[in-house]
Amino acid sequence: MNVVDIRNLFIVGEAALRRFILMSIKCPEGNDDVDKFLGKTKYLNEGV
Repeated sequence: MNVVDIRNLFIVGEAALRRFILMSIKCPEGNDDVDKFLGKTKYLNEGV
């Protein structure tokens, strides 16, 4: 890459950061959320 390419990529990256939100979503630990979901949907599968 030359200096012009690097400058253009930096400008595009800065424009993207101004238009979009960056979010950090952490992965949950353990199985509590899965067990809770399966418990709520258990009655839906009983009729099938």
